Parts: sequence; structure tokens; C-alpha cells
Amino acid sequence: MYNLFIMKKSFFLILISLLIHGLISAQSCLPDGIIFNSQAAIDSFQINYPNCTEIEGSVSISGEDITSLDGLNSLTAIGGGLAILQNPVLNNLAGLDNIYSINEYLVFLMNDSLANIAALENLTFMGGYMDIAFNHSLTDLSGLDNLDSIGGHLYIHGNDAFQSLTGLNEIIHIEGDVQIWSNTSLTELTGLDNLTSIGGHLVIESNNALINFTGLNNLTSIGGYLKIKENNALINLTGLHNINSIEYLQVWDNPGLTSLTGMEGLTSVELYISIRDNVSLLSLSGIDHIEAATIQNLYIVGNTSLTTCEVESVCNYIAQPNGEIIIGSNGTGCANQEEVEDACEGLGVQDNYAATAISIYPNPSNKLMSITNKQDILINEVIIYDGIGQKVLHQVGSNPTLDISALNPGLYLVEIVSGKLKYRKKLIVNK
Repeated sequence: MYNLFIMKKSFFLILISLLIHGLISAQSCLPDGIIFNSQAAIDSFQINYPNCTEIEGSVSISGEDITSLDGLNSLTAIGGGLAILQNPVLNNLAGLDNIYSINEYLVFLMNDSLANIAALENLTFMGGYMDIAFNHSLTDLSGLDNLDSIGGHLYIHGNDAFQSLTGLNEIIHIEGDVQIWSNTSLTELTGLDNLTSIGGHLVIESNNALINFTGLNNLTSIGGYLKIKENNALINLTGLHNINSIEYLQVWDNPGLTSLTGMEGLTSVELYISIRDNVSLLSLSGIDHIEAATIQNLYIVGNTSLTTCEVESVCNYIAQPNGEIIIGSNGTGCANQEEVEDACEGLGVQDNYAATAISIYPNPSNKLMSITNKQDILINEVIIYDGIGQKVLHQVGSNPTLDISALNPGLYLVEIVSGKLKYRKKLIVNK
């Protein structure tokens, strides 16, 4: 009995010792944050603040002689933000390997030698915004692979060596704006492949090597506007096909842009459409399916090669405008509003009454799709397009039932052709 008592007492003392050691070894500290402005300040951190693992305030690292962050390897969480600013000789972030949580912001700014951020691979929570700018040796964001969301905006700009956004692959949601601009070597947006929603605006501007938007294929929701401006190598908008609703669309001064292909899923624009000064743009095909009733103003100006403006969304809006229309200085056929109106009359835009007489069901569907035709409108053919505008099914004749079992799950556009008229319906295929 005595031995049992001694054993229990020893176990209890060991447990207490472990708890005390845990409390001592994992402490929060520095509610006002800390600034590291030299290598010496980093090297002496654990001496000056023993057992400090969770800094309550913000951390700033900025020093001309800082080459190593190893002195910060005790840190696991930052209650404020982390800013790494103007460290000309810092090559990597080794020493920050144990940080799993940053509450307010993460900023990398003007670190000329910073070549990788792989040490942040344990970061799983980013509560606020992220700003990555003017880091001329950084090629991607590998190291942020365990983040699934960003609690604020994401700004990426002025990073000359960026070629992709690899490292953001697991991010599903970004709460604020996404602004990607002036990254001169960025050729694609690969790395955002799992992003499905942006709470704020999406701005893609002055990325002179960017060809298209491949990488944003799973993006379905933008809470604000979409602005695409001054991307010199941009050819089309492929990659944006799952976006269905935005505040407004602004496509300005993209000199290599020949097509708006890639926006076939867009059906609602709350404020305006502005297509301006895209000197190689040939056609407005790609924005055909925007419901005219959602558009308040329409601006198509200065697209000197643009000759095809008579797409359904534009024609329907011109027929029943909700606000201002400015069309001018485009190519022949789109040179002014009168030319576009004439082209729309020749096209034969669907009238709203007839459009309501045709519907498809079931929707969603996975095997068969049927067409109801309450007014006995003659149907010549039915064409189904996928989310990037590619024809995936074509049926000639008036057969009201189509076999869609071979289609992959996703959003499709069904085009029902009757003479010169075309009736378009959205179809969701599931399994």
C-alpha cells in the first residue's frame, strides 16, 4: 500500500512538472509588438525574451545586415501582423518554420534577395490581408501551401521574377480584393486552381507576359467588380468561364486581346460593361449571355479592330436600355450605335415572349434533357456549349429530347435555333 502511494505521488508530481514546463515554455508576450532592425536584434531575441513563443502584437523585420532569421525559431504565432520590409541581403525565411498562425497581415516588401519563402510551410491561418510587392528574386509563393483561405485582401505586384502563383494551391476563399499587377514575368495564374470565391474585387493589370486566365478555372464568385487592364500579351479571357455575376466589367487597353472568349458563364452585371481601347479585339462573342436587364450602362469605345458587336446581350440592351449607351471609334459595323442596331436587326434577336415559351427540364440533369415548346416554335437545331464556349453536343431537327449522359458535371449553355432566332438557356449537369 505504501509503495502504491509513493507511485501515485510520483506520477502526480511528474504531471504537475510537465504542466508547469508547458506553461513556462509556451508563453505569450510583447503585446505592443517588436521591431527587428539588425541581425544582432534577431540573434538576441531568445536571450532577451526567454520562452516567448506567441507575440501578441505585430512583428516588423527590416535591416540592411539581416541575413538569417534563425533566432526567431521559437515563435509559433503572431497576434498582430508580420512585415518583412527592405531586407536587401535576406535570402530566405528559415527561422520562421514553426509559425502556424498570423492574425492580421503578412507583408513582403522590397526584399531584393529573397528567393523563397518555403519556411512558412507550417502556416495554416492567415486572418487578415497579404501584400507581396517588389521582391525581385522571388519566383513563386511555395511555402504557403497549407493555407486554405486569406481573411483580407491579396495584393501581388511589382515582383519581376514571378512566373506563376504556385504556393497558393490550397486556397479556396479570399475575403477581400485580389489585385495582381505589374508582375512582368507572370505568364499564368496557375496556383489559384482551387480558388472558388473572392469577397471583393478582382483586378488583373499590367502583367505584360500574361496570356490568359488559366488557373482561375474554379472561380465562381466575385463579390465586387472585374477589372482587366493593360495586359500586353493577353489573348483571351479563358479561365473565367465559371464566373456568373459581378458588379461591373471593365476591359481596357489590352493590345493583344483578340477575343472575350472565356466569359460565357457570365449572366449578370449589376452596374456597367466597359470595353475600351483594345486595339486587336475583333468580336464581343464571349459576353453573349449577360442578361440585358442586369446592365445599367454600356460603353464600347476605341476598339479599332472591333467589327462584331451584334451579340445577344448587347442587342437586347440596346433594344431596351436601362441607362447610358456610348458606342464609338470602333471598326466598321461597331463604329457607332446605329451600326450596331442595324447589325442586331439582321441577326434576329430573340423576343422575350417567345423566349419564355421555350424551357428545358429537368435542370439540373444527368441523363436526358427535354425541351418544352408551348408555342410550337419550329426548332431547327440544338447546340450545347461547355463553360469555355466549346461545342460539346449538336442535334439537328426538332427532336425534343437529348441524351446528355456523356457530358461531365458542370455548367453548360443550351442554344436552341429557330430560323434566324436563337434561344439560350443554362443547363447544370450533375452525376
